[in-house]
Amino acid sequence: MSGPSPTRTQGDLAQMLETLLDKGVVINADIAITIGDTELLSVKLRAAIASFETAAEYGLEFPLGTDLDSVEAATTHQPADAADGGQG
Repeated sequence: MSGPSPTRTQGDLAQMLETLLDKGVVINADIAITIGDTELLSVKLRAAIASFETAAEYGLEFPLGTDLDSVEAATTHQPADAADGGQG
């Protein structure tokens, strides 16, 4: 008698990337190399991966030289009805 087998749903890379950029992800890592009680190397890493739109919604600061007009335009959405004049 065999038990239930694991199932996997098919999802393409584009859908996964769209979800990742839409929701965003933050990666924190603290790495330390020590010998005995002596710390030789310490690395602290924090990376945020998100679309400009998602980052702006969460209030992340953008690097110097970023075209903030494009970011602002991306964060202002019009409902679908307003975009086509309300005609369906």
